[in-house]
This record gives sequence, structure tokens and C-alpha cells, in this order.
Amino acid sequence: MARARGVPRRREGMSLPVAGGGGFGPRGPARPPTHAPADMRVLMNLAMDLDDIAVDDELSPDALEEFAEERGVPRAMVYAAVALAPHLPIARRHGIAFSCCVAGCQQWGALDRIEHLLRARDRRTEASQPAFDVLVRGCMDRCDQAPVVVVHTPDGVAAVPAEDNANLDAALAELFGETP
Repeated sequence: MARARGVPRRREGMSLPVAGGGGFGPRGPARPPTHAPADMRVLMNLAMDLDDIAVDDELSPDALEEFAEERGVPRAMVYAAVALAPHLPIARRHGIAFSCCVAGCQQWGALDRIEHLLRARDRRTEASQPAFDVLVRGCMDRCDQAPVVVVHTPDGVAAVPAEDNANLDAALAELFGETP
């Protein structure tokens, strides 16, 4: 059977895209998944209602918090749902932002990292210290480094090794000139 022109031949070891991942190729780091991903139906249901809380086509962190509380779901789930509504960005309030992959990285703890960052932001805000934004994205095509967290600062962008929360705490300490 002849192949259509321009269609690559499937090679041994080539993988197809997986739910939550982007593109082709091996997905995830060379270690087994540590977490179950969120139920896509739940995320889709949350995402469909985000338009109701948007103001000027943006989602404020306060509105996301209230939405999570009203729905009785963890904040990280609501943040993950935002990635399914790309027309509604999370409003930026600070010069520093952490972007978290919420696609295939969920299998390596992305939602835990988001929740950890949200708690750290809460502590800083309550202490009247400079804070940061928490943003989400679909696949960032860095699956071998899952879970992927990228920090955006006025000086540039850098990936943060996010295998555990200690690395996020160290990054926060460095960014804000504190000891971890």
C-alpha cells in the first residue's frame, strides 16, 4: 500500500501523541510517573465556566480562588482548567511569574507544584512581602524535565527543576534575596 506524499513512515519506537502531551516523541522524564492526572471531564467542566468569572477577558487570582471554593475543588485544579481556556489569561500583578505545565506534567506532580506555589504566594502576600504570579500553560515541550516550571522575571526566563518543592523554594529565595 502506497503512502501519501509527505506522510512520514511510522518507525519502531515512535509514539503517538498522548492526552495532555503535545507533539510526537517520548513523553516524560526517564522515571516513572508519580501522580495520576486530573480527570479531564472535571477540568473541561471547570474551564467551560471560566468565562462567567472573567473580567475584561482576564481571570484574576482572587476570582480563581473564589471559584475553587464555590466548586469545592483544589485551587490547582482550577488553575489547570485555565489552560483549557487559552482565550482567558490569568491577570498579571507582579514582575515575577511562575508558569507551570499542566499537560502531561500532571503525571509528575504539576498540580502539587502549583498548589505549593500558591501557598508560597499566599504567605508572602499575608506578610506584606513582594509576591509573584502563578500561571499555567499546556505542554511546554520539555517533557523530559517534568514537571516543567518556568520563571519569568524582568531579567529573563529560566526553567526551574521542579522534581520537588525544595527546588521551588530555593528559586523563590534566590529571586527575593532570602535564605531558603
